[in-house]
Order: sequence, then structure tokens, then C-alpha cells
Amino acid sequence: MPASTSRVRSPTSPIPWEDVDWKLFDIVSANYYRDADNRSTYVEGLRELRRHGKPVVITEFGCSTFEGAEQRGGMGFDIIDFEQDPPRIKDGHVRSEQTQATEIGNLLRLYKEEEIDGAFVYQFLSEGEVHSPDARYDLDMASHAIVKCHGIDLARGKIRWEPKLAFHDIARIYGQS
Repeated sequence: MPASTSRVRSPTSPIPWEDVDWKLFDIVSANYYRDADNRSTYVEGLRELRRHGKPVVITEFGCSTFEGAEQRGGMGFDIIDFEQDPPRIKDGHVRSEQTQATEIGNLLRLYKEEEIDGAFVYQFLSEGEVHSPDARYDLDMASHAIVKCHGIDLARGKIRWEPKLAFHDIARIYGQS
């Protein structure tokens, strides 16, 4: 079979507004964050992905760990001021593991209702966004990770982490705890 007519089995992970010819793929997939701009049309976007009659997988979604993060979608990291040395959280942001857990749980339930075939939470751990008890330096607030990184122990080759509320909620949703 000529290469131009062969089917691609592996899905790509476009963002929803990219124009993809899904006839070439076995799975429709997208990195699809919910935020203030698409909150009212998010379900329509999911249904648009389903219209191709193929399994649909959300290959990246999530929420950062601060009050209001559900309105920022994939842009939660922008609360870090990298112009400071060391980088710090911009003023006015309050840590909220509950915000992250609620948004991820709501999206997982929505994906089930909309018959989405799979979804990947972004992300498990972010070693570059370390938690600090000092809110100014708690870069984990900007992280989409479902576990808090407490740092890297280079001598032992280990990353110290602990689960956030979202980690436990995801486990409950899937019946693992």
C-alpha cells in the first residue's frame, strides 16, 4: 500500500483548533484544557471531537494548585515571576489543592458523561516546581502536578514527593482507595 494511503495508528495530540484530517487516524486525540475562555463551550468542543466516529482520548488536561486556577487552564504556570532571583509566585495567589482536585474530578466526570474513551491528567510530578511552606516561593502552586515535589536528593538519586488532594480524588474516582 502506498505511504499516502496507509493509516496512522498512533494518535497525534493537537490542540482543539488545529485542523487535523482525522480520517488518517484510528483515534481522535487532543490536549484540551478548560479555562475562562472556553468554559461555556467546552462540552461542545468535546462533542466536536466525537463527531468523527472514532475513540476520543484527551491526551492532556489538568489544573494548577491555587485559587482561581480553574480559570487559567493550561496557563497556571504564568503565576511565577521568573524575573526574580530566585523565581517566586506573583502577589495575590493563594495555594488551593482543593481547587485542583475539584477541577480534575469535575473534568473526569464530564469525560465519562460525554463518553470520552480516555484521558491523561497532566502531570504526575514537576521537579522544577518545588513546594515551599513560604507562599512566595511555593512554585508548586503553579504546577499541574498531582503530587508535591519537596526536592531532589541528588546524592541518593531520589525525588521527595507526597500526594496532593487531586491524587487521592483520582484514586477514589477510579475505585482504588
